[in-house]
Amino acid sequence: MISPIDGLPKIELAKGLSISNPKTLIAVTNGECISEIFPEWTSRAYLGPSVPYKPYDLNMPIKVPRRSRHANRVDSPLTEHGKIVSAIVARNLQRANFTPDRILCSPELRSVETAIQMAAFFNANFKNEEKSNIPVLVEPALAEWRNFDEEQTEKHWLTNQELQKIGYKIQNDDFGYQEVFQTIYLPTVEKPSQYFDRLMEFLGSVLDKFDGCSVLIGSSGLTTLLNNQRWKKADDLQKIRAKTPTCSIVVRHFPTSDHEENTEDFRIQPHTNAAQLKPFTRTLNEAKQKRRALVSPTNGTEGV
Repeated sequence: MISPIDGLPKIELAKGLSISNPKTLIAVTNGECISEIFPEWTSRAYLGPSVPYKPYDLNMPIKVPRRSRHANRVDSPLTEHGKIVSAIVARNLQRANFTPDRILCSPELRSVETAIQMAAFFNANFKNEEKSNIPVLVEPALAEWRNFDEEQTEKHWLTNQELQKIGYKIQNDDFGYQEVFQTIYLPTVEKPSQYFDRLMEFLGSVLDKFDGCSVLIGSSGLTTLLNNQRWKKADDLQKIRAKTPTCSIVVRHFPTSDHEENTEDFRIQPHTNAAQLKPFTRTLNEAKQKRRALVSPTNGTEGV
């Protein structure tokens, strides 16, 4: 699990909530994105306007959605490594005895593909037939802070119908899921406080609508909130983004409460199974950071 980030204000995430049944929320950041590893990929993988995508590295996906170079650049898919790591995260959760009832993800392709990879692992490895069809639900409220994206990036996101056409089983309609935010209502420019309010509204909705265990796939702001921290300004969000690795996990258990018991002493708790989650070293760079931390205890790592 990723640790809280130094220097950020703390919040009481559960204060004021009335929770009728125990619930577990698992926040996961998206897997490694191709634009992070190959910033120039759309220039090199497309050799002409009418020439199809051609990967030039084994870490690049075999195929990508058929759309403009610009659309694929601003809404990039996962690398092959990112897909594998997403499945490993699902394995880690399963071995810690977490049994998700649903996966909710942002509409960005990197989050959708992370969700699809995790769902595929869970569905293939659950022995209980009732748990072998975990729905993937797309929720625009989970989108990245709007100021991190180019203007009007949301116009290039694939719709749920388009995602289904390329083989991604999105089940919003099957489960009658009502989005907290529709894409058309997301602001083009967003204050840090608006981003905070958007995610808080979403978390409140999830806790109100769903029992059991929900996996939420989004950006570093989401994991920060579940770590009982918040941001005040844009610099805080930059810091959060820089210090949160891909496929980071935060698990929180929300015990049953009622209005009488829901006082300032009411706290969300780490899930007891979370102690069974193993550390995860994703890259050589992370391995070097951890080795340096062993030599110098003041240089702690930022997440597992």
